[in-house]
Amino acid sequence: MARKSKAFSVDLEDDYEVFNKRSLKQYSAILFNSTTSLKFTSESQREAILDFVRGGGGLIGIHGASDNFYEWEEGAEMMGGQFNGHPWTAGGTWAFKLDDPTHPLNQAFEGRGFWHQDEIYQYRPSSYVGPENLRILVSLDMSKEIVREPMSLEKFERFNSQYPAGNREVPVSWVRDIGKGRLFYTNFGHREETYQNPVIMRHIFDGILFAIGYKKGDTTPTAELPPVAPALAPAKE
Repeated sequence: MARKSKAFSVDLEDDYEVFNKRSLKQYSAILFNSTTSLKFTSESQREAILDFVRGGGGLIGIHGASDNFYEWEEGAEMMGGQFNGHPWTAGGTWAFKLDDPTHPLNQAFEGRGFWHQDEIYQYRPSSYVGPENLRILVSLDMSKEIVREPMSLEKFERFNSQYPAGNREVPVSWVRDIGKGRLFYTNFGHREETYQNPVIMRHIFDGILFAIGYKKGDTTPTAELPPVAPALAPAKE
């Protein structure tokens, strides 16, 4: 993306040492790309990340970026939610709706819901900050029976019993303000094929541009908006 667009440059790191106040000053955003079990046990590293984002830096999370910070409550809250199982497994093709069809970060979908094969998480009720804090962009389309079915499977009962019965929303992509900074998170990205899907990749690219401040997008929490008709996925052929 960086090479083709020339909109930004990228440094790739796999070492915790980069997360300090002096190092982060040179960057516009942090991107956690399918990280899992990040800890940041150092208080100085935690403080550096929080200060960076709250002070105006961008934060981008892709897929497993929500499977982190189990011993750092502020870090989990910053991302918006934590992994709580994936009843929608990587082998399935699932229906997705646009909760906000006209939002600039949903332009890639051209106002239409869609089907896509990927692994989709649900989020711990204790850590998910909800539509009161997040602008939900994309979620699972629960109007489709194939999407509702995994919630009733016995092997996922230990997860699903944590949620209230009835109609349940499972968000997939969202944005929010964090102080002066901006978060874009999407759960898409488990399968390699996702990174070959030009529509999903445009969605992620626009999210990156939003997080670094190059693309505007309203972050008013969904719960504070007038009701918006979602764009549901078409019937599966």
